[in-house]
Amino acid sequence: MQLSFLKKIFLLSFTTLLLAISGLKAQKLVEINDSIPQHIFTFKEIEFFEDAKNEFTFEQIKSKKFDQKFKGSISSTPQTKNLNKTYWFRIKIKNNEKARKPFLLEFFDQTIDQITAYIPQSDQRYKIENLGDANVFNKRLIHHKNFEVPIQNDGNDAQVYYFKISSSQIADVIIVLRSAEWFISYALDEYFYFGIFYGMILVFSFYNLIMFIAIRQKQYLYYVLYNLSVGFFEMSSDGIAYQYLWPNSPVWNQVAYAFALCATSIFALLFTRELLFVKAKAPKLNQLIVGVIVMRLIFFAYCYLFYQTLFSFKFIEAIPLAVAFFTG
Repeated sequence: MQLSFLKKIFLLSFTTLLLAISGLKAQKLVEINDSIPQHIFTFKEIEFFEDAKNEFTFEQIKSKKFDQKFKGSISSTPQTKNLNKTYWFRIKIKNNEKARKPFLLEFFDQTIDQITAYIPQSDQRYKIENLGDANVFNKRLIHHKNFEVPIQNDGNDAQVYYFKISSSQIADVIIVLRSAEWFISYALDEYFYFGIFYGMILVFSFYNLIMFIAIRQKQYLYYVLYNLSVGFFEMSSDGIAYQYLWPNSPVWNQVAYAFALCATSIFALLFTRELLFVKAKAPKLNQLIVGVIVMRLIFFAYCYLFYQTLFSFKFIEAIPLAVAFFTG
């Protein structure tokens, strides 16, 4: 009797342990809910598989054979650290027929080159949508600086969404489930603040341009060009420039930020050099500034002509900016 009782305790403990282990390995499910306007997928809610040779089809990826090959993210924001390599990501969403609001999925990182989204449909098939800034802007489902995919919410089933991603620079794969109502509200506020920020840059630039025309001192012109370069870089980085300035030029959009970043460093050095009369007061420091400008231009030309992946190494700008700071 006692032995039988001990066996039951052992079997119960063993079963509990197996369930706990399977729970740790299982991907977390996110349910659609009207009362939760947005949810950011983090850690084990988003799983990934690196397809370095880009050799697997979607049919293979979604098969049971690949279930164990997907690994849960160990960070809140997974990244595509190996440049120009293919990554597969998947998330699980539980539909909720009681929810009345429409929902969508949004990718925050607008610099991702290629995103192929496989969206499950009510008939068990998958709808394919091609996103990414390597495509013409006007082909986007929603004309917004980020990438959005509307989703269906039929029944109460759990569905798996797959995303095939590759990028020429490190991409943050931030996927957010949002109600359309929340998305519209957030987007309006975001674009309003963008307008204030870029409006201030234009006001400062216009004021200093007037000063240059009136006084004819070159530091004002360099400061105008520095301000415009900063604005140009920010617009290229956050996707606003692609949406409004060159929506039909995806190739240029891939390198526009690099031109702006290079110009920012050069005009910062020229402004510092002219403002502090470095050429007359510190000839050796002047030679250093000129040398850094020349080396920065050479590095830019090499990257543009031979190895554009190096453009992603933005930390190189610390050198000219440090020289400008030291000069001041």
